[in-house]
Amino acid sequence: MTDIANQKQDDIHFQITVKGWVNDSWSKWLGNISIDPKFDDHSEQITIFTGNVSDQAALRGLMNQLWDLNLVIILFQQIDTN
Repeated sequence: MTDIANQKQDDIHFQITVKGWVNDSWSKWLGNISIDPKFDDHSEQITIFTGNVSDQAALRGLMNQLWDLNLVIILFQQIDTN
């Protein structure tokens, strides 16, 4: 995940939840976002990505990378960092 000291005011802080597990070795390719594989409330495998992107174009690029990995997105949420 991007270092908070380097986070710009306009950055979009987000969490994306996908079905299945993604190994944290993909973090660098996905822009150094945090990757947290776990089980949901129904004991299903999910992965939560948390990080920052600089703008909507960077977010679109990240979403395209997740699409390229054939991941099913369950939830996207923007997180307020204030």
